[in-house]
Amino acid sequence: MSVAEQLGLADQSSDLLVVAGQRWEFWATGQPALTRCGGLSGLRSRLRAGDPAGADEVLHALATLGAVDGGDDVAAAAVLAWALLPGACTLAHRLASLTPQIDEVVAAALWVEVRTFPWRRCRKVAANVLLNTRVGVLRDCGATSQLQRTDRTWSRTWPVDPSGALWGSWASTQSEHPPRSGGRAARAPGVGLREEGHHRRRGSPADVPRGGRRPGPHEPGAPGYGRADGQRRLRGGRRQVGDRPDDGPPPRPRQH
Repeated sequence: MSVAEQLGLADQSSDLLVVAGQRWEFWATGQPALTRCGGLSGLRSRLRAGDPAGADEVLHALATLGAVDGGDDVAAAAVLAWALLPGACTLAHRLASLTPQIDEVVAAALWVEVRTFPWRRCRKVAANVLLNTRVGVLRDCGATSQLQRTDRTWSRTWPVDPSGALWGSWASTQSEHPPRSGGRAARAPGVGLREEGHHRRRGSPADVPRGGRRPGPHEPGAPGYGRADGQRRLRGGRRQVGDRPDDGPPPRPRQH
């Protein structure tokens, strides 16, 4: 089956295209760009007329009507997909080596892009829809080049049969060499505490310097030591407001 047959849009007699022909005039009242086509029958000829700006306006009107967050009209989405079928069929032919069901995959990716087109910020409908369709097909078919861009971990993952020889040898190796108690598993609780934002308390043993003596309340390195403490020491120990009573009396001047 071709891409058009997968979408049910092989000809204009399909149900959705018939409904679209009946609603065309109603759509044109809210989207004036559709009046330039003369209905569904003149859509493709309008797109091939060589006026890129006019073609973009028509396709953008259909994308707005067919998007889920726009008009949410399935018939309008079907018309947009039908208009882009030539490009989708070319894409399926170029990617035919990826999977025997390439027509089905392309049809599904095209329909997703038509229904989710970001019509508020994008104006180039045909280019964006076909490009994103290609990206979706490559991703769904597991193409390495595309997976490396979107999910590098999954691109390096392969399914393994649990009953296969490779899996059995790996499992036996793990059972013969269990992780040691002092390894990464033993340190896991401490790592979890650090990740949850726990911090060591002020004055804990980790704050004691190598010399073995914790600094005094007004010595450099003590908690709360600031610029005022340093100035007080440089001025000869002169007492200021806020000194602690256990600091002792200020030193007496030397007698000569």
